[in-house]
Amino acid sequence: MNTTQLDNGQPSGCPFSKPKDFIPWAPEFVQNPYPTFKWLRSLGPVAYSEAMDYWVVNSRDAIKEILMDEERFSANLMLSTMTKWPEDVARELAAVIPDRPMLKDLDGEPHEKARRFLRFAFTPRRLEWIREDVERIADDCLDSLFADGDGSGDIVRRFTDIAPIRVLMKFLGIPDDMGEQIRAWSHNREDMLQGNLTEEELRAGVQPLKDYYAYARRRIEELEANPGDDYMSEVIQLWKEEQPDNVVWDDVINILMSLMNAGHATTSDLFGNGLWALLTHREQWDKLCADPDLVPDAIEEMLRWETSVPAWRRRALVDLEIEGHHIPAGSKMFLLLGSGNRDESVVSDGEAFDIERTDGRQYLTFSAGAHYCLGQSLAKLELNTFFRRLVARYPHLELREGYVPDYRVNAFHRGPNSLPVELGPEPLVAGAGAGAERDGR
Repeated sequence: MNTTQLDNGQPSGCPFSKPKDFIPWAPEFVQNPYPTFKWLRSLGPVAYSEAMDYWVVNSRDAIKEILMDEERFSANLMLSTMTKWPEDVARELAAVIPDRPMLKDLDGEPHEKARRFLRFAFTPRRLEWIREDVERIADDCLDSLFADGDGSGDIVRRFTDIAPIRVLMKFLGIPDDMGEQIRAWSHNREDMLQGNLTEEELRAGVQPLKDYYAYARRRIEELEANPGDDYMSEVIQLWKEEQPDNVVWDDVINILMSLMNAGHATTSDLFGNGLWALLTHREQWDKLCADPDLVPDAIEEMLRWETSVPAWRRRALVDLEIEGHHIPAGSKMFLLLGSGNRDESVVSDGEAFDIERTDGRQYLTFSAGAHYCLGQSLAKLELNTFFRRLVARYPHLELREGYVPDYRVNAFHRGPNSLPVELGPEPLVAGAGAGAERDGR
């Protein structure tokens, strides 16, 4: 990665000359945010962006302190849009989007109550019920990777985008054939809330977003009437037991919407980012293929080196000071998790990708504090399964020479849209991954 310093102290590849100009939409930043992250860290842990009207926090310790501090910082702006919706868009969507906070927007006791209610299914022991499905889905995707017969394929479109959504469909009790539609709806919702869309693009996104919420309502009604052997059916029954006289179905809809979005997009992007890291650091890929027992450690480094959630938000509840900066109550905080993960004060040579490093476990990829990601055990189960089977099946996998991925313009989600790969020499026979050692055992 090029971090050559220019005369003004700005690293090569950084599109900004002053922190006040920082926005997450600049094309050079979208393509590679890490030179900007490193430059901001060199200036101090916090800076004000006039262009965004956010305080931008970039050091690992400062970010973690904010995430851990529920007394002085609130999560209640997480669902506010990054770009203002036109009045007609806001009016039309207000009629279908529940006027209830979602899990990531809650603070205090309401948040803790919801977490207690939902976390039962996300312990590693409870997740054993879905392990065989994860393995089967991984093998199915690997079978199709080079199905065209020419030794090439897009591993994002045939594996990293497909496997996590299929796992999620099984987990939530949603028909498998809805996966592609859910994925499209989910991306539209993310971009409506967190992207940098034009008014024309925002209006075009209204109907898909309405359709998404309508499907969620309909699926909850179906699962209530005919419960299945899945997580969402169990949630619905427990919710009814806790609120027998007054079930707030909008809360259940928000739970399903939260899980449908977070449950696949972040894992898909983590998978794609990890593959990009490995295939562009060939010595690391070869090391992993030679010793698949390194997979768990490699995943920890992938999670640190390029998170799928590069930024998060909080709001200051009181006047406070951070490193000499006065932060007024009500200020919006833009937390650069991707910068904190490479902070050299915490991890040595943070820009280097090393699957055998021992000092990289203090990453912020799954957030911290009360909002630490509920689904991190499921994500790690999937990633361990996917990578074990991939390196066993295709150790000679190669990224198409000269390929540079592109990324969606989204403030809080980052993953490659495509990764064309080629089948190198001496491929293993089809199905070789099916009997691979069970992940994490």
